Amino acid sequence: MTINRLPETIGYNLAYLGVGVGLATTSRGLTSLGSNWDLLLVGFLAAMLSKMQASVADVIHDRDLDRENPEKSRIPDALDRLSIKGSMTILAAELIGGMSLWGWISVSMHAPVYLGFGAATCLLGFVYTYPPRIKERGLFNHLTTTAVDVGYVAVFFFIAGGSIVGGQEIAVLAVVFLYAFGYHVAHQAADTYYDRIYGISTFTQMLGVRRSVLFAGVSTALAALINIYYGLFLAGGMLLLFTLCYSYIALRIRNTEPKVQSDRVSRWFSIGLWATVMNSSMVLDLALL
Repeated sequence: MTINRLPETIGYNLAYLGVGVGLATTSRGLTSLGSNWDLLLVGFLAAMLSKMQASVADVIHDRDLDRENPEKSRIPDALDRLSIKGSMTILAAELIGGMSLWGWISVSMHAPVYLGFGAATCLLGFVYTYPPRIKERGLFNHLTTTAVDVGYVAVFFFIAGGSIVGGQEIAVLAVVFLYAFGYHVAHQAADTYYDRIYGISTFTQMLGVRRSVLFAGVSTALAALINIYYGLFLAGGMLLLFTLCYSYIALRIRNTEPKVQSDRVSRWFSIGLWATVMNSSMVLDLALL
């Protein structure tokens, strides 16, 4: 499970499912939530398999880099125990399984677009690491990664029976985009020093670690303000709290060496925990509407 990064990703992806379903239940165009729980489960499994194959591809390609990072060294160690061949087998199984499930959804809903979406996300997940290597494409990297996350929320919304995309739906998706963009940037900020010494060029290298963390905080604050405007006060308050957390981290790494900055961000920021709490607050707020 280590090379799939399942422990740190399953929580916030499950919460993405909750956001999509919650948004559908508040939609004026809800049609068939009660009869679609099986397809929602299939959709979640398809999404996880699509993401996990991308994680395995990343681990295989960047294993030498990850060995240099004390917070990630356990991942290539797990790869060594499985072997490259074994890991490639897992990647192939996840890719085939994910695409099969996307196909099942497309047939069940008479909508080929789901298969196309699944194929696109699998491809983007693979080329995140392999040429053209989106990971090193600066801002485009985070825009793509975040757009895929928001795409999954939208897919869950439509599978759950949502059909009308109005102002509230667009606002919620915009909120998810903003705070998810923030935690993806912060997650990369933790790797900035190790990426630099290994010769990898990233968006957070251009900004610097501290400014990247502040950037994540600003993005999260904007999401909080939109939530408050639309009456999602619980999630808005939670996002403001995480904005303060980003600000605290930025303060604590001020005037420190690059390695210390990356290590401290890695120690204090956990995408698995932070993203799960942010997404879950959105689920709870949508349930209260």
